[in-house]
Amino acid sequence: MFGWKLLFVSLVGGLLLAGCAKAPSPPLSPSPEPDLAKAQEQRQGAVCDPGKEHYRSSAAPVRGGTFKHMLAGSSLPHLDLSSPPGNVYIAPQVYRRLVSGRACYYEDVVMEPDLARSWQVSPDGRVWTFKLREDVRWHNKPPVNGRPFTADDVAWTIDHQKREGGLQSYWASVTHEQPDPYTIVLRIPDPDADFLGKLGQNNNVILPREVKEQFKDFKSVGIGTGPFMVKEFKTDQFALLERNPDWKELGEDGKPLPYIDNIQVFLGSDYAAEVAAMRTGAVDLNGVQGFRKLDADLLKQSNPKLIGYSDTVAAVWGLHVNHGRPPFGDPRVRKALAFAINGDDVIDNHRGGAIRSGFLPAAIRDYAWPSEKVREKFKPDLEQAKKLLADAGYTPSKPLEFVLKSGPNEQQSDVELLQKQIEAVGIRARISIEQVASSVVVSRGDYEVAYNAITPSSYFPDRWLGSAIRTKGSQNFINLSDPKLDELSTAQAKEMDPAKRKQIIDQIQDQMYEQMAYVPIMNRLYFRFYSCRTRGMKPTHQSLDLRGVDRAWLDQSAC
Repeated sequence: MFGWKLLFVSLVGGLLLAGCAKAPSPPLSPSPEPDLAKAQEQRQGAVCDPGKEHYRSSAAPVRGGTFKHMLAGSSLPHLDLSSPPGNVYIAPQVYRRLVSGRACYYEDVVMEPDLARSWQVSPDGRVWTFKLREDVRWHNKPPVNGRPFTADDVAWTIDHQKREGGLQSYWASVTHEQPDPYTIVLRIPDPDADFLGKLGQNNNVILPREVKEQFKDFKSVGIGTGPFMVKEFKTDQFALLERNPDWKELGEDGKPLPYIDNIQVFLGSDYAAEVAAMRTGAVDLNGVQGFRKLDADLLKQSNPKLIGYSDTVAAVWGLHVNHGRPPFGDPRVRKALAFAINGDDVIDNHRGGAIRSGFLPAAIRDYAWPSEKVREKFKPDLEQAKKLLADAGYTPSKPLEFVLKSGPNEQQSDVELLQKQIEAVGIRARISIEQVASSVVVSRGDYEVAYNAITPSSYFPDRWLGSAIRTKGSQNFINLSDPKLDELSTAQAKEMDPAKRKQIIDQIQDQMYEQMAYVPIMNRLYFRFYSCRTRGMKPTHQSLDLRGVDRAWLDQSAC
C-alpha cells in the first residue's frame, strides 16, 4: 500500500537474552544457550488468551484439497522476493525467515523461531547470535536438490541483499560471521529495538545461491525451505504451490504437515469479482485490502457459515499538516484544526469500518494510546478552536483559508465532512481532489493540508517515530522539526528494554500532542473471511502471506 509494508514490530524484551561480554569486538557468549522455547511459552501465556483464538478447531484435521486465495487489484509480477515488488503473498509457504511473527492474535508482534531455533543478544544490543535448525533442507528440486540449509545460506542472502536486494537499507550496516555451520553472528553498529522485527518481515527470506548462479535472479524459479513448493507460475495470472513431501513438522494426526495438498493464488479482475467469488465459495480467503463493512455485513447475512474477522490497518488517517507552509508552522493553528474535528463523526461515516486512533495506529497496540485516551485527548472543543485561531490572528473578518487536498481513491465523503466541521469554527477550506494518491501529494510536499494516511504502513514503532518525525527524516513529509522529539526518537530506537521503550514512546506521543504534529483521526478496518471449510488457520496481519496455511485444513463437511 505504501513504501514500507507491514512488517511486524517486535516486543523483543521477552526474547532478548543477554549472552555476550562487552568488548570492542564482542566474542561469542560462553554462557549456556537460553531455553528459548520456555521463554516463548511464558510470553505467550502472558499475552495470549488461550481457548479464545478464533482459528482453533476442536474437529479432527482433514487431509487434501486446494486452498484458493484471490488477489483483486494486486499483481504477481515474479517470484523474486529480493527484487521489488517482492511477492509476499506466497513467501512464507515457499521460503522461510530466521524468525517469524508468532501470530496468536491479529496484532501480535512477538517474534518466534523459524529457521533460527534460538538467539541471544549482547548487553549493548549490537551483537545477535542465532542458533539455526539442523533438520532443514532445501526443496528437492534442481539446482539445489534438497541439500542441507546452513549458516552459509544466511550469509549469502545478506550479501546478496547488500549488493542488489530490495532490503539493502536493512542489511547495509550488518556484518556476519559463521563460527560453525549452524550458528550465525550478526553485528550492527547501533542497538536497534526493531531489529528482530525486521528479520521477520514478510520478504526478508533466506534464498539459495544456486538459483541465482544458474538463472541470474529468482524471478522465474522459487526454491525455498518451506512447507510448500512452487509447482506452476504465470506472471500476473496465478501461482500454484504443492506440499513439500520432505517437510519435517508433524500434524495432530502424527503425520507430516501440511494437511493441504495445494495452494492456488490467482488474480481477480476487480473488487466486485472478489466479493462475488467469496459469496459463491470460489475462494478460501479474500485478498490484501479486505472488504468494505457494508459488503462484509451482506456476505455474513447471505453466508452465515463464513468465518469473518476484522484486521486493524497500520495507517493513521487524518490531516497531514505541512509545517513548512505558513501559517501551519504555528502550533495554535494545528491545535485549532484538531479541536474543530469530531473524529467519532468520521468513524460513523464509515459505518463501523474504522476506529479512532492517536499518533500510533491501534494495530501497534502495545505502544499506541488506548482508545479511551485517544477520545479524551482528541475531544472536539469548538470554543477552544476559535480562541486558538483568534490568538493566531484569525477572526471572522479575517478567516484562515487553505486548500484541503486528497487523492482520487480516498473517501470523498470524509473530506467533505471534515470541511464542514472546520467551517464551524470559521476556517474556510477548499477541497481539491488530486489526480494522484494523497500519499504522493504529501511526499512531494505540494500541499498545505492533506487528508491522507499518515506515514507508510508498518508495524515497527521506529518507522512511525523515527524518520517520519525526526528533523529532515526521509519520511518527514510534514517538515516537523522539534529538538525534544529528535532526542526522544533516537532514544526509543535504541532502547532494548520494551518497558523503558514504552515510557519513551509515551513521552513522544505526549510531545507530539503538545505540538499537534498532525491531526490523527482513525484507523481503517479490513474485513476478511475464511471459507466455511477452512479450519485451524492462524491469523496474519493484513493477510499478506498465508503463513497459517501450513497447519490449516479444508473440511467440506463444515459447510
